[in-house]
Amino acid sequence: WTTGSSDYQTSEAESTTTSVTLQTKLAATFTPDESGDYVVHWQCELTNTSVTSVTNYQVDDGTTIYASGGTPRNAVANTYKSFGGFFNVTLTNGVTYTFNIKYSASANTAKIRRARILIMRRT
Repeated sequence: WTTGSSDYQTSEAESTTTSVTLQTKLAATFTPDESGDYVVHWQCELTNTSVTSVTNYQVDDGTTIYASGGTPRNAVANTYKSFGGFFNVTLTNGVTYTFNIKYSASANTAKIRRARILIMRRT
């Protein structure tokens, strides 16, 4: 759903990469109809095909990095873990913003699924 004061976008399917360069899983574009403070909630599930490798993630808007990190090594490969958080941003009426969830592999194959972004106006 989307309105000028909130938006929810998702990419539920599993995606994979062997690249060490960040790949975009979800790019959520949003044009607010009011200037002001908004809360951006993000969530995704990550894993790797190897117990010795890490899947990295980053949440950004193309300029500012709001969250980044990597999965802990798993005792069992292909075991998904959920990552998420939220942050406050000030947005301007009529300007289009894009919030991204990105991922990459330290080695082997990184996997991501259930990437979600929810943007809500603070009132």
